[in-house]
Amino acid sequence: MGKYDINNPNYSYVASSSYENFMRRAFKSSKAHNPQYTLSVMQNLINTENGKNYVKISLEKQLIQIKVNIHKGFEKFLQKKMSDEKRNALNDLKNQIDYSDSSFKLIDILEQGIELTHEFI
Repeated sequence: MGKYDINNPNYSYVASSSYENFMRRAFKSSKAHNPQYTLSVMQNLINTENGKNYVKISLEKQLIQIKVNIHKGFEKFLQKKMSDEKRNALNDLKNQIDYSDSSFKLIDILEQGIELTHEFI
């Protein structure tokens, strides 16, 4: 994962923005129209992973819900017209979601997804 420094105290906020930005782009919204698509959801997961659990939802449940949400975002993009190369790349990323066991891995997938979906801004 390239652009985020996990040692930065603002890491959870900055990295979580990838989640919200991807979901906003997928659902063509200038704001997160679903509270499950806001950066605070990913931020809560990151904080829980770091032992700062501010929500009463287990790490596992948070991770599962975020994966479901990200799958929905990828499905939205895959309904759009695009090149076969881009569609295959998005499908490959989508398939990696289920094997991701941390916010770090999910954010990496989201960052790649953002790069691939730039034309849908």
